[in-house]
Amino acid sequence: MTEPDIVPDHERATIRAQLQAYLNAHAIGVPRLQQLVDETLDAADKPYVDLRSLQRFMADSVRIEDAKVMRYRKFLKIVQGD
Repeated sequence: MTEPDIVPDHERATIRAQLQAYLNAHAIGVPRLQQLVDETLDAADKPYVDLRSLQRFMADSVRIEDAKVMRYRKFLKIVQGD
């Protein structure tokens, strides 16, 4: 029996859309976004923030681990002031 996803597909889509909006609003690309995420999050989160996974998540080409997606969500909460 497989374990349920921690971050369901509809939430992944929302996170992806919010990250895309952030990219557009700041006129940056995914490599710069990865640097900002890395700079914003705690040291314990840094192993979960790599360029390749972020690029794949943004392109929705491969299902990225929930632990990484949770870090993207954490970044969004910080920059959006929630």
